Amino acid sequence: MKKSFAIIASVCVAVFFVFVVARRAPENAPALPVPAVPAVAAVAPAAEPPETAPAAAAPAPVPDFGAAALEVPRAPDFKKVTAFTQWAQQWQAADAAGREAMQAEGLRLARERRPEFKALIVTDPRRALEQAVSRVIRQDLPAEIVAELEKPVSATGELRVYRGRPEGEIAPGTELTLRYFETPAGNSYKARVFGELVPANTKANVPLRGVAIDREFAVAESPVRPLESGERIPKDAQVVAKCPVSNLDTPIPAPEAPVTDETPTVE
Repeated sequence: MKKSFAIIASVCVAVFFVFVVARRAPENAPALPVPAVPAVAAVAPAAEPPETAPAAAAPAPVPDFGAAALEVPRAPDFKKVTAFTQWAQQWQAADAAGREAMQAEGLRLARERRPEFKALIVTDPRRALEQAVSRVIRQDLPAEIVAELEKPVSATGELRVYRGRPEGEIAPGTELTLRYFETPAGNSYKARVFGELVPANTKANVPLRGVAIDREFAVAESPVRPLESGERIPKDAQVVAKCPVSNLDTPIPAPEAPVTDETPTVE
């Protein structure tokens, strides 16, 4: 019995020793191999650019006042002006069916004429007034064609004249003169004058008349315009019976009635 107990005790001691050794073995055991990890390039987060004060805007160049006025203006293509004039005369002579067939061509010619007539106002305002579309023809043209033509201007406003000379020696006749016409309605035109208006200086409440495309304004020498025979007076026009020149009473045409030789009328 004592022998069996001793054997059991020895076995327990052996098991305990093995258990202790097994528990401590990992401390002295060689490190397990670590599986290889493929190399990956490390990318650092993009650094935000340092805040810098916005660069000061470069000062706008000081415009050379009036430099554009010294540029040689473009010569107009007068053939395109004449082409529309000829078409307009044919339009006036045509019947309703003929006018309908001519409308598309007239619109094309009017659009081609517009920049050339504008250039004509700049280079030769006197001739531009002579070549302006007759009011008798204009009053019957389709609205889309009229929109491409010069606009009649008759208003009282302020004529502003600026005169100067470029630096250095200049050729005779190249003095710089800028003219603007401002109306109470807020319209501003570049006044292109000739004849008696060339020496005119700045003046307020001056009546001017002519034709314009955009801001280019061909100014007539006289603010008074005799109406053409056959021209209809606009319905909303103010008509005065007493002639401002002779101070005599004259016949008054009915509203929208055409002017005749027996009813001379001026604007």
